[in-house]
Amino acid sequence: FNWHIDDQYAFRADERFRNLIAAGRFEYLQEESGIDIPTSVFHNVYQRRYIVTIGYTPIENVKLSGEYKYEVANHDINRIGTLGATFSF
Repeated sequence: FNWHIDDQYAFRADERFRNLIAAGRFEYLQEESGIDIPTSVFHNVYQRRYIVTIGYTPIENVKLSGEYKYEVANHDINRIGTLGATFSF
C-alpha cells in the first residue's frame, strides 16, 4: 500500500509606479509519503521559495531587472541573484 500527499501554495503581489515595477512571490511545497501504514516511514520533503523582483524601464522597449530568490529545502539553502537587460526593436 503506497500513499502520497502533496501540499502546494503560491502567493504573488506586484505594484507599478511610473517606470518602476516591483513584485514579490512566496511558494510552498510539501510532500509526504509512506510505504506501509503499520510501519510507515515518512519521507517529508518540503521547499519554500521567497522571490523578490524589481524592474525599471528608463525608455520605451528597454527594461532593466534584478531578481533575488531565497530557497529553503530539507538540507539546503540556496540564494540566487540575477540581473537582466532586455531591449526590443
